[in-house]
Formats: sequence, C-alpha cells, structure tokens
Amino acid sequence: MEQRHDFVREKGAEWCVYSEDGVEIACHSTKAEAEAQLAAIESAKMRRQEGRSDGRRVVFRMDFARGDEGALLTVDERSSTPHRGLRIAGRISRVGVYEYPTIDLSTMEPGIHREYHPPEEVFAEDSLVSFADAPVTDLHPSGFVDPENWEHVAVGHVAGVPTKEEADGQQYVRAQLVLSQSRAIRRTATDERVELSPGYTVVVDETPGVTPDGQEFDAIAREIRANHVAIGPKGWARGGRGTRMVMDGGAPVESQKVVIDGVEHEVSAGTKQAVERLVSEREMLRGKVDSLDVALKAAQSHAAELDDPKRVQDAVRARVDLENRARRILGENERLEDFSDRQIMERALLKSDPHAEFDGMSDDYVRGRFDDAVKHAQPSLEDQYLSVREGVHHTRAAGGTSPLRFDDKTASRELAAKARQLWQTPVGRR
Repeated sequence: MEQRHDFVREKGAEWCVYSEDGVEIACHSTKAEAEAQLAAIESAKMRRQEGRSDGRRVVFRMDFARGDEGALLTVDERSSTPHRGLRIAGRISRVGVYEYPTIDLSTMEPGIHREYHPPEEVFAEDSLVSFADAPVTDLHPSGFVDPENWEHVAVGHVAGVPTKEEADGQQYVRAQLVLSQSRAIRRTATDERVELSPGYTVVVDETPGVTPDGQEFDAIAREIRANHVAIGPKGWARGGRGTRMVMDGGAPVESQKVVIDGVEHEVSAGTKQAVERLVSEREMLRGKVDSLDVALKAAQSHAAELDDPKRVQDAVRARVDLENRARRILGENERLEDFSDRQIMERALLKSDPHAEFDGMSDDYVRGRFDDAVKHAQPSLEDQYLSVREGVHHTRAAGGTSPLRFDDKTASRELAAKARQLWQTPVGRR
C-alpha cells in the first residue's frame, strides 16, 4: 500500500490539518496549533492501522451538525442525575452521504469529498458499542482522547450503547450522555451548548457509487469506531461550503460570533473554536487558583494555631504523658520519639496482645483500648516507689503521735519488703 500521511497546509489566514486523502479535518489560527493536532491524530491512527493488510486506510473524522434543519445533531432532552450531573440525549450520527472539504493532492485545488455512511456500517454492533462509555468533551480536543489527556478534556461520558432512531425518512444514531463537569453542565443547561459532534475513525473503502436514493459518493466509510462525542454551541459548523471543520452534510458560515467576558466578537469558525478552548482553559486555571487560595488559608490558620503558646504547651504535656503511660507496658527504656501518637498506642497494645488488629479502626477506638490496657498494666518500679512513699506519708500524718517525717530510706525499705512478698500474691491481684 502506498504510504501517505496527514499534513498541514496554509489556507487563507488559517492553518488547516488534512487527512492523507486530502479531506480537511480542522483549521487553526496558528501553524503550531495545527501541527500539534496533526501529531496527536497521526499517533492514534497508527495504533488502529497496525496489522492491517487489506490495503484500506484508517482516517480520522470530526463530524459537526450541518445540512438541512431536519438533519441537525442536537440535544433535545435534559434531566438531572442523582449525583448532581446532567443527563442529555440527542442524535450523534446519521446514515447518508457526508460532504467534506478537500484539497486535490496533485493540483492542490479545493474540492468536495463525498463519503457514504451506509446503515449496515452506522448501525453495526461494533460501531454502536464503541460509543458506549466514550468520553464527552466541551468542543473537540486537538485530536484523540486517551488516558494521557482525559483529565484535561473530558467533561462526561456516553451512557450505554446508542440506539437507532428514524424520523422524517432519515436514520440516526441516538445516545444518552452524562455531563459531570460543572462548567459543561452550566453551559448546556443555559443553551450555550446545544449541538453534538462525534470524533471517530473510519476505514475508507475507496469504491465510488450511488446510494439507494440516488446520491453519488466517492468512497464508503467502514468500521466506524468512536473516540469521543463533543458538545458545541448553536450554529456550530452549519451552513455553506466554507467549512472550517469536517461536518455532517453541509458547512458553517464563514464568520461566527464568540462571547469573551460578556463582549461579542465576530470571528471565523476555526478561530472561534480556538478562542473558546482558551477561554475554557482560563476558567480551569481560575478554578485551580481558587483551590490553592482555600488551601493557603487553611495552612495559615494551622500556622496560627502552632504559634499559640498555650496550644504548644498542652500538646507537649499530652505527648509526654502518652509516652510515659506507654512505657508502663513497653518498658522504661523504650524509645518513642520517632513514632506518631497512634503508632505508640498500637505498639503498646501489640505488646499486650500480639494478635490485635487495628486496620480500619478509628483513632478513638485505638485510644480507648490503650487507656484500658494502661489501666491494667503492672506498675513500674518508679510508680510502686512513689506509691509506697505516698502511703508512708499518709500513715504518719494520720497517726499524729510523732512529727511528720519522711525519708527515701524508709520508702526503699518498705518497697523491698513488699517486693519480697509479691510471690505470694496471684498475678491478677497484684
């Protein structure tokens, strides 16, 4: 098979991307934008072309609503989802001859490529299933949607497998879409986004012919496979032959209106899409800035708490008390400075019960078990010493027969005597 590639060519004041057969895919205000889209499309096409030996080529299409009023691919149903999303429904494709602006590869003269999408291909099970769960985008992205750019361009997904619909003698593919991004939901709910446009690949069967209703065509679209479905504004690429994007049966007017910060501007269709994409990216950046502002305020509030001397003192006291209590179980020489409060409590509990498990348990649960374990732990020698010392103090004070005197030697003697008798006391009653 002859090796051909998609290419970029200047067209008036714009730079357009063409498929290898000369079909215009999209136009941009700068050459850099066009070349970026070209690279994205070529990479994705290569993956679908690999392994083919039948001589047919895989090409990329982005079809916009166009043609007579009855053939518009528009949103005609809206309803809320239980998760505050927006469910919309509408026609995303149709049976018929699609007219694409082209450029003759030998003479470089403009022309029209007529591609027939027959019902057996449009409604083929593999074709319809490929739309199920496909990402939904706000306007078309530069090329294919994939895991690398999904989080930046997807605003929802196609819900389930699309179905066949017939109306006014025309056959359509009808789909349910769920929007999850707030900006796309708002734009659709306020009729800023009312039209649908699929992005997909086809295998071109370059066999000319005539449709059953008498329309001539240059090629047939086979193996239609979805990549995404885009939502767009009213009048998005609809009108005469001066199209700036590949569309379903017709083309947009040469100039369109775009609103930027409440001011309406008249631009070409290609420029309009680029501007709206930039405005969308600006809104996304605004959202990120707002999120960073919230995070900054939270950090400042936390820093203010750390600057409060009383809070710091209370925290130090609580930590020292926790470590001292844990050492009643772990031992006086246990080093605990490198562990969090919860880790210290878990270590102490595991010393008491090696089979204890804490996965999924709350901090309050662990603290409750820790407090109980400390309560029943064997007192340390220091605690026993202080206990005996306190007992001697109270005994002499209560007797009242001699001046209140107390010395460490007396406490040591009584502690030693108590230790000698410990063997006579059951472990559970010590």
